[in-house]
Amino acid sequence: MEAASRPRGPPRRKFSFPAALTITDPLPPNSKRRFSNVGDAVTRKLSTTIGWRRPPEEVVAVGRALCVLYIRSRLKRAGLFNRKLGLTRVRSTVSAVPGGGSATVREVFPGLACACAELERAHPRLYLNIARQTGVGPETGAGGLLAAIGHQLLRCEPSWGKVVAVYSVAGGLAVDSVRLGHPEHVHDLIDGMTELLEDRMAMWVAANGGWTGLSSHCRPEDQDISFVEYLGILALVLAILLTAYIIVRFFVKFSML
Repeated sequence: MEAASRPRGPPRRKFSFPAALTITDPLPPNSKRRFSNVGDAVTRKLSTTIGWRRPPEEVVAVGRALCVLYIRSRLKRAGLFNRKLGLTRVRSTVSAVPGGGSATVREVFPGLACACAELERAHPRLYLNIARQTGVGPETGAGGLLAAIGHQLLRCEPSWGKVVAVYSVAGGLAVDSVRLGHPEHVHDLIDGMTELLEDRMAMWVAANGGWTGLSSHCRPEDQDISFVEYLGILALVLAILLTAYIIVRFFVKFSML
């Protein structure tokens, strides 16, 4: 009866932090992990009881949708995307976001995808073979590895650059998982991103203008036609029209003979 009456402890986190990713800190690793778990438990308890520091649901939903879309885009860029992965279609992913979040996803994703691609071009080796680089075994899982890397990136002052880096890591881990024959890990990555959004990113994103604030820092390449390109297109059109006119006149003269 005494054992049954004891209150249950806080629920365990879905993803654990790999020990290989710990960064040198004044506190011993065991104490750091213990204090971190206690802090997370207290924060989650306060969030569920009095609503303190609860991340905005729409910000989390938009961030999760952006993760799904970027993983799709990254896999397509690597030639690894197929329907068997079980990722929802773009339209379904966007329409599933509550409230006005679907419009936010459409507005923000082009800039996010462009920024991630630029970051990966600048550091091509950094965002591939991520598990091998970190020295973490496959038992950790892709979602746990993403959560660990994201917490390390965002443990100090977050920034939009770090947010973009987290999405690039998610895309790189998705490519690694499919290439290694573990496509089921892709969905774990989305869950890991959701954990990061709830624990680290959502509150900061909401305090910095929401996801639309990213659009002012990450814009897709300008698709407007320059004046020189416009002249080139105009010259090409005139040449085609002139050639067609000459051909028509030739056939008219030939038919009159």
